Amino acid sequence: VRNDRLTALLQDRDSPFRIAATVMWTDLYGPNNSYGHMSIGTEPGLKSATRDDIVKFYQAAFSPTNAALVLAGDLTADEARKLAEDTFGKLSSQGRPSLPQATVAIASAPEKVLVVDKPNTPQTSVMVAQVGIARSNPDFERLNVMNQVLGGLFSSRVNMNLREAHGYSYGAFSAVYENAKEGPIEVGSQVRTDVTGPAVAEIIKEVKGMLEKEVSDDELRLAKESISRSLPAYFQTTQSTVATIGDLYLFDLPPDYYQELPKRIEALSAADVYAATKSHLSPDKMKVIAVGDRKVIDKQLAALKLGPIGYRTPDGRPVPANQAVKVP
Repeated sequence: VRNDRLTALLQDRDSPFRIAATVMWTDLYGPNNSYGHMSIGTEPGLKSATRDDIVKFYQAAFSPTNAALVLAGDLTADEARKLAEDTFGKLSSQGRPSLPQATVAIASAPEKVLVVDKPNTPQTSVMVAQVGIARSNPDFERLNVMNQVLGGLFSSRVNMNLREAHGYSYGAFSAVYENAKEGPIEVGSQVRTDVTGPAVAEIIKEVKGMLEKEVSDDELRLAKESISRSLPAYFQTTQSTVATIGDLYLFDLPPDYYQELPKRIEALSAADVYAATKSHLSPDKMKVIAVGDRKVIDKQLAALKLGPIGYRTPDGRPVPANQAVKVP
């Protein structure tokens, strides 16, 4: 398992997108936050972990008191209950585990722009991100509609801008993450290296544009339709059904959440979406992460005058500007 994980880490270093994601999470949440670490682990951590470390963590973290068993398949409720009792009935409970909880970012570095050098690459992986809201926040559905307009659809604003209007990229996207605590709001793309600066400027322009006025009637309609029409896929397979129902437990949502979701989405107005956007979208708090050829993109990013530029290793650690670690 250790070797498999180390191999996966090496493979991640071949992906500018994965590197950008690592830097994003590490910077937004800081080294002392559980969200500030990728779940795959780090090379030093994987190499130093012992069997005793793993056993101790398992004993501290896994308990029936903080878990839910979700089953989907050709079985009745009675059959599922018997299967659970036969399999887990003797599992002892020693009280709810006391583990460090993820919190909002308080240790983010002062730099506004973070660069990882990947020499001679034709594209730059760009992410513009901030800490957003928890999945359980009442505004989540409103922000989800906003996200569809900003970058969740092919016809979204950032995709039409970067791909269709400027030809900077084959595609651009945005995301509002579903996390138990405050997750990121992110806009991302792979852009041509020679237009990294202009592409970042256009992304920021589109983010700020969401705060200037309400979305149009057509944008609102398409966003609502996209969300409602995606719901059947949540229950298309037993695996997706288990994951969907599991989210009800993880995010403390009511049992009829997905049944009632289309009605709630349809009832949202452009004013509702705009109010949530103004409450939670903060361009001044966003960080720009760029993984690309530093000798080409540095001047472009500096010309934007967004703030201090910092440099990172592929696993998110800061390095001095004159010692910036390159990705092979």
